[in-house]
Formats: sequence, C-alpha cells, structure tokens
Amino acid sequence: MPVINLKDLESKNPKIKYGCTKKAIALSEKNPEALYPLWDDFVKLLDSENRILKWSAILVIGNLSQADKKNKISKLLPRLLHFLREKEMITAANSIKALGQIARHQPKFKDKIFQEFLKVEKAKYYNKGKLSPECRNIALGKIMDVLNDFPDELKNRKELVGLIKRQTKNTRPAVKKRAELLLSGI
Repeated sequence: MPVINLKDLESKNPKIKYGCTKKAIALSEKNPEALYPLWDDFVKLLDSENRILKWSAILVIGNLSQADKKNKISKLLPRLLHFLREKEMITAANSIKALGQIARHQPKFKDKIFQEFLKVEKAKYYNKGKLSPECRNIALGKIMDVLNDFPDELKNRKELVGLIKRQTKNTRPAVKKRAELLLSGI
C-alpha cells in the first residue's frame, strides 16, 4: 500500500512539499481508503496560510468522501460550501470539483450542493485585488463540468437547467460550449 509522509508538507524544499500534495491527490483518487485515516490532517490544512496546501486539501477531502463511512463530511460540508463565496476563484474552483465528488459519493448532500452552485452566478471573485467577472466565468465552467456527470439529475431540475441555459450566453467561449453540450444531452 502506498504511504504518504505528511511531514513532507512541512519541508522547505518545494519539490518535496508540493510533490507530497500531488501524491496525496493522486492516492485519494485511486485509493481513498488508504488516506482516509489521515482525514483530520487534511481538514487542518484547510486553515493553512499556504494556499496550495489548502487547495490540495480541498481536493483530497472531496476524493475521500468516497471512503467516508463515518459521515465526517457532514460537519465539513458547510465549510466547503463557504469556499464557493471566497474572493479567490481558485479556492472556489477546487471546492466545486471536491463538492462534485461529494455529490457523487454522498448523494444525500447533492441537493444542498447544487443549490449552492446556483449562487456562483452572483459570486464576486477577485484577481490581483480587482473584481474579475472572468474568474466567475471560470468557476461557472467548473460547475458545468460537474453537472455533466449528472445528466439524469438535470432532467428534473429546472433551476439547474436554467443555470445551464444562461451559460450558453457566457462571454467565455469555453463555458458557452460546455453549456451547449450539456444542454444537448438533456
């Protein structure tokens, strides 16, 4: 069984530190049960001043939701949903991906997650201290990616279909294209 030394996250050497985050993300995707005992360690990283460690922890936790037989995600979900409203689009984008995993592996949270996704249309993200509608467009594109994994869900959810339809007019071509493809499959 592959092992990760979380002490490597404290290394001054960026190759070691960020190599460990890459390993953790990959292992959490392939074998979430192997990392699940380290759940609390990844939760602590959500408070890290180091944004890359925080973003990595968000992704790992989303993947670990598949192995979460103790329902630890229920306490953490409000915090992950709050990340959708932070000023930094990268935090929101990683949270969207993680929340997509949680919706897939813990369907009891799907409705709450999808309701919060709807609010991203009005979210305000900043780039270099300035309001960036383009960052919001990127986050909306990430939502289109997640919703693409739930085609059967979309058929009965007018509010989500409405979100997707509105994104067919998105000024970011990639988001517009994703929305159009998504609608064609409904």
